[in-house]
Amino acid sequence: MKTSKTTSLLLSLGTLFLLGCSSDDNGTSGLDCNGLIWIDRVADEADAFVAASIAFSQNPSAITCNAANAAARDYLDALEEVRECVPGSERAQFQRLLDENMDAIADIDCSNTSNF
Repeated sequence: MKTSKTTSLLLSLGTLFLLGCSSDDNGTSGLDCNGLIWIDRVADEADAFVAASIAFSQNPSAITCNAANAAARDYLDALEEVRECVPGSERAQFQRLLDENMDAIADIDCSNTSNF
C-alpha cells in the first residue's frame, strides 16, 4: 500500500505551504492570510491526518484505512481552502503537489485487505 508515501507527500505539501506563506498576501476570496485562524484550521486537519495514519499503521484494516483516507482528504481540502495565501511564485508548485496527493489518495483501495 502507498500509505507511507502518501503520508510523506501530504506532510511535505503542508510544510511547503506553512513555510512559504506570505504575511502580506490577502487573497481575493476574502480569506485573511495575515491572520492565524487559517493556520489553526490547516494544523487541526494535519493533526487529525497524522493521528489517523498512526492508527492505521498500528492496526491496518479497511476501517483504519478509510479513516486515514478521509482525514487525508480533509487535510487537502483545508489546504485547498487557503491556497490563495501561498505566495504567487510558489502557487504552481503547491497546486501540483495538491493535485498529486489528491490523485494518490483516490488510488488507494481500502477494500482489498491483502494490500495491508
